[in-house]
Formats: sequence, structure tokens, C-alpha cells
Amino acid sequence: MKIFDLHNDLVTSCQSYCEKAEYIAKIRSAGMKVLYAVWSTKLNVRSFYEDYDFLSQTADVFSIEDSNIIQNDFSLLKNARLKSCSLTWNYDNELAGGAFGKNGVSEKGIKFINALNDNGIALDVSHLNDKSFYDSISVAEKIIATHSGMKANKNHCRNLSEEQIERIVSKGGIVGVAPVPDFVSGGCVFGYLSTVDSFIKRYGYVNLAIGTDFYGSDGIDGLRDYESLIDILSAYISERYGENTTKAVLYGNAERFFGV
Repeated sequence: MKIFDLHNDLVTSCQSYCEKAEYIAKIRSAGMKVLYAVWSTKLNVRSFYEDYDFLSQTADVFSIEDSNIIQNDFSLLKNARLKSCSLTWNYDNELAGGAFGKNGVSEKGIKFINALNDNGIALDVSHLNDKSFYDSISVAEKIIATHSGMKANKNHCRNLSEEQIERIVSKGGIVGVAPVPDFVSGGCVFGYLSTVDSFIKRYGYVNLAIGTDFYGSDGIDGLRDYESLIDILSAYISERYGENTTKAVLYGNAERFFGV
């Protein structure tokens, strides 16, 4: 079994670019797809462009987390490997309000979303607060939550409410459920699997995917590498919903959404 991971923060790790390139090549050789993220919030412009160029040359697909750093450089959105962008990280910026912030989407933010639409790039709503979520979802043509959870299972500001998930589903978007301790009940494997199960029961499986947040969070004990995650998820979903659902959740839905 393989996986299409919607969010991996490899480039923020302390490894050298050579080591990161080896990691990407290893994942690719295993038949897996990973949406590697350039997290720009704490980067200067030079470092951001270095990471952007690195992923442009080495990754099959990648994303930008916190697009405030490129709000006036829409030329970067023409990269065919760039598949999604978030407006913010956890705090407010000139584009929108983050999960721990209070602002909505600004005029600059709306302009940026329209630029995403023009280039066929999905808007990642994972880090938006409620106001910015609803400000943006009516404007964006492609919606994705790359690494979030469900408020119904754990009331956390980074998790999505039932109404928010319904809006994403109604627009044909997908939600990457993240194995992050703070996002799931009990912070454990059972809590994560319960979130996956709850999603399928409430919304079906065609809008569900996996976003690990590897290198971006501590992760759940027992789910901190692809091999363990795939083994546990495939066994759990297959037993309850069958092999077709398992394949769709682990990689098929994401491949369909991005057309890769």
C-alpha cells in the first residue's frame, strides 16, 4: 500500500539539502507521493526562495504555507508543481487571520485567492480562523485542508467544525486528517483512528485524505513514519470499509483532486 501525504515539513528540518533530496528520492522510489511544504513564516526572503527553488527541482508536488511572503509575486504561482497555498500560518498577516488570530481575509488576500484560481492552485484552509475560512471559501475555486482534524472529536482551533467540513465537501475539496496529538482525542493512535472513522461515517470517504505534518509536529507515538502509518491505517480502514475505501483515503482521493 502507498500514500499521498498532503503535508510534510521536510524542508524546515535541520538536514542539509543533499539529505533532504535523498529523503525525497527514497519516498518517490517507494511509489508514494508527498506534498512538501515551504513554511515561510519564519524565513527571510532569501531563505524562502532557496527552499522554493529546491522543491521546484526535487519534489513532484509542493505547497507554500503562509503566502504572505509572496503576496506581490504572482509569477511564482505559475509553477506546475505548486499545488496548494495557505494564506497564513497560525497568526494574522496582511492576507488573512490565522487560527490564533482574529482578522478576516483582506483585499490583498482576496486578490491572492483570485490569483490561485487563475493558476489552478488549491487554497489550503488548514490554518485559517473561522472568519477567514468563510471569507475565502466562497472565492476560492479549489479548497483543501491539508493537515487538520475534526472539532467533533477534539475541540481545537486548528480543527474543522461540521459546517466547515460540509462546505469543503460541497465544493469538491478534500480534508487531510493529521496524526497530530493536539488534534485528536487522547492524543493517541485510537483517537486518530476514531477521527478517520467519524469522518467516513459522517461525510463518506471520497473527500478524505491524510496529511501527516511530519517534521512539523511531534506526531503520535506509533504513527511517526510512513511504514507504521500505512500499516495501521490500511488494516483499520480495510476491516471496516474494504480495500477500495482504503486506497481512496490513503492516496486515490488526493491523486484525483490534484490530477497527478
